Amino acid sequence: MKLLFLKSEEKTVKHDKVKRSLALVIFFTLLLFVTLRINEAHSEHDRETVKYIELIKASYWASWRFGREVHELEMEVSDTIYNDVDSPQKIKNRIDFLIVNYEFLTTDANVFKKFQGYAKDSIANHIEQLDQHYNTLLSQENWRQHLPEILGTISNIKVLYDDVVLYELKGYDLSEFVNAIKDDRKSLLYAIYMAIIGAAITIPAITYLTRSLKVKSLNLETDYLTGLKNRKYCLTALKRHIEKGEPLGFCFLDLNGFKEVNDTLGHDAGDQLLKIIARRVQKSIKSSDTFARLGGDEFGLIIVNFEHHADIEVALTRIMGMISQPIELEGNIIQVGCSAGISIYQQKHFSSEKELMSAADSAMYKAKSEKHNQLNNYAFHQS
Repeated sequence: MKLLFLKSEEKTVKHDKVKRSLALVIFFTLLLFVTLRINEAHSEHDRETVKYIELIKASYWASWRFGREVHELEMEVSDTIYNDVDSPQKIKNRIDFLIVNYEFLTTDANVFKKFQGYAKDSIANHIEQLDQHYNTLLSQENWRQHLPEILGTISNIKVLYDDVVLYELKGYDLSEFVNAIKDDRKSLLYAIYMAIIGAAITIPAITYLTRSLKVKSLNLETDYLTGLKNRKYCLTALKRHIEKGEPLGFCFLDLNGFKEVNDTLGHDAGDQLLKIIARRVQKSIKSSDTFARLGGDEFGLIIVNFEHHADIEVALTRIMGMISQPIELEGNIIQVGCSAGISIYQQKHFSSEKELMSAADSAMYKAKSEKHNQLNNYAFHQS
């Protein structure tokens, strides 16, 4: 009996070992299966992340190209108005370039669909007006009479498109994308995979994406070329002062002679000129004031803590003097000036920051039209 018992116990032990071995095989098989499935899901997330980053890059590039063409067209029309150019051909070429960039911006598969929709809704009608202006320039001899109207259409496109870029291209789709990733991370298996298997791959990817978004966030209010504050920051600062009811002066500056530098020495020299001017002026203003690049060769100056309008004129004149000091570029001595428009916020004269900036812009164009042979000049907005 004892022998039979021992044999039975030995058989039971062998069965238990087989069961344990089988259980381990099943466990590791399931673990391998789950790991492979999670790895596949994570790879899909990686592909989506890379795809999204490419969408961001393509959207910003298309936006930048369109904005640059709008500025170039505005410069060409302004140059034709003030320098009595005989032929509309350059304007027609610029309109062609602008429309091509608009079509790319609003139809290319690599640009955010929502952003394309915002752009179409905001500026499509004005693009159609430009197309009509193009036909006018082709068919009529009195084409110069239509230039102010064309300039007005361009101004509308600039304002509306700035709104689209500043307030719509901020990452709504990106927020949805990140939230979807967070939902997936709630899974226990995904957490185990992240902790044990995928950390070496996932953490660098998340770090890269986070740093990229952080850099973009920091750059939203900084001009990429000069390091000055940009138009968005300028509008935000103006709005803040207006909401507090604080008196302020805003000067809209446009360089005189910048286009000639670009045409003769190239855009790299023009960029270098803008950097030098930015450094000069930034060092010469009070810490409470703000000097910003609004785009192209346009700058904005916010002046606070002044007692009289003459204080604004003194500050602006000093800055104009800094701008017009000779600059050496590629062995050439360059001298540019600027025309400026001044609008002053006191006693609720303006209801919004955009209205204040627009008033200074109008005064600047008035000053530019009256500058004659002056290197620098300015005009106040007349309410």
